[in-house]
Amino acid sequence: MRISNPMELNIGDVFYECAYGVNHKMIVTSSPTFNSNQLKWKARDSAGNEVEYLITKGCEHYGPRIYTEPAYLGVSL
Repeated sequence: MRISNPMELNIGDVFYECAYGVNHKMIVTSSPTFNSNQLKWKARDSAGNEVEYLITKGCEHYGPRIYTEPAYLGVSL
């Protein structure tokens, strides 16, 4: 299921960024903040790399596709 409100994410929550047939399992490392129409938070992938996320209000369709579970079968990182 697609996460429609990332503000509800908490530190330690798991979500999946899914694009181009690949599921990236992510763990939230900083709580989402909303400032100047931008939602920002950080998460870590399974290799320990930290990723900074940004979603701009009104341009959500350009942002990451994040889900509560893998969107694609078979390919997860």
